[in-house]
Amino acid sequence: NKKNLNILPNTCRLRMADLDYPYRQWFTVHLDSWGMTQVDVRCELSKLERRIKRAESIRGLVRQRKAAEELRLYCRSERLSIEIENEAVKLRIQADVFIGEMLIEWGTDTDKSWPYAALTNSQIGLSYNQVCMCRKLAKIPSDVVREYFAIANCLGHRLGSKGLLQYANSDGQIWLA
Repeated sequence: NKKNLNILPNTCRLRMADLDYPYRQWFTVHLDSWGMTQVDVRCELSKLERRIKRAESIRGLVRQRKAAEELRLYCRSERLSIEIENEAVKLRIQADVFIGEMLIEWGTDTDKSWPYAALTNSQIGLSYNQVCMCRKLAKIPSDVVREYFAIANCLGHRLGSKGLLQYANSDGQIWLA
């Protein structure tokens, strides 16, 4: 029920609250007013959890080149294409109702030593503006960077579904039901 969602325009906050893993982090998703109430990732949670567990099994992959190779193999298996350039990884998601890009960069200093990601829509072949931007997924080591792809792929495939993200609180934070 859109009118009952107390959310700033084009913004909502999601938390992977139902998954039992040590990297529960808030991240912000920017959507248009239509897409914001149409995203449903609940049916993807079990799949996402499996992916995160697989990612945690490669905890030793802290070097960027090794992690990049893992990402390449992962994306190949998930119908995703990536471009690896210097120390950044660009992910292109091609789903039925969403085409987007995800940029993951690694820093070297203390403040930027965690990877962060931005996912934006390219608006190619879309009849309306479906925007999904995941920003600053903070403090998640690069060895679990697959989680980003799982989240992005999950959100991308679920845009346009009939379900809703529910349980928005007074701060406009939406928890996955």
